[in-house]
Amino acid sequence: SFGQLRALLFAIWLAVRDWSDAGGDQARQDCYRMRAELYTLIDLVVAYLLSPNKYHIEKLDAIYFQFSRLSKLAGELMATMPRLASRVHQYISQALVALESCRHVKEYRTPFALRTMLYAALLSFPFGYAPYFAYLGKQQGTTLGLVGALAAAATTSAMLCSLLAVAEGLEDAYTGEGAVTDFISVRLPMNQLKAAMRMPDEKANRTLRDAEAKAYGTFEEEQKPASA
Repeated sequence: SFGQLRALLFAIWLAVRDWSDAGGDQARQDCYRMRAELYTLIDLVVAYLLSPNKYHIEKLDAIYFQFSRLSKLAGELMATMPRLASRVHQYISQALVALESCRHVKEYRTPFALRTMLYAALLSFPFGYAPYFAYLGKQQGTTLGLVGALAAAATTSAMLCSLLAVAEGLEDAYTGEGAVTDFISVRLPMNQLKAAMRMPDEKANRTLRDAEAKAYGTFEEEQKPASA
């Protein structure tokens, strides 16, 4: 869904850019306006995906308003680039669908009943199975058997804790707040998308890319756990 959103935003830019090639100076200026609006939308999406869920209402309102600005601008482009508006509107509608998919991934939380059951099972495991592992060690009648029973108990508890940590970490797929699993990189791909939005006669926007990378951090830095 995040990849689809990036692809659709870039498709909007390509559609406007290609039509502007034959539209003269006014069409080129309109193309620059569209790029500025797309830059704003990209920044809003990044801020939303990396923010805690309790602040998402205001950020979503800003994103939806920016989509409406894109739609209005697409209508205005009909004067200089006929037949373009319907194509851009189609991309905008598909981008909204992709945004909602990203929102579902971001805001998903484990149901309360399931979370409670997981914690209860984890906390009760040592008390419920300690006698069983002690019995296994006693049946062996040797020090090695007791050590094996202790190792089995510790390993099983560690596995349960790891599974619970993974479940919690997957709830923050974009921010990586769980710090136990890989997460979806947001800043760098969006930064690369902005840098790629250029006219054929423009040089690669390395200044923008470098400035954004300095402000947001490199890919390797972003992949570090939050606790690092």
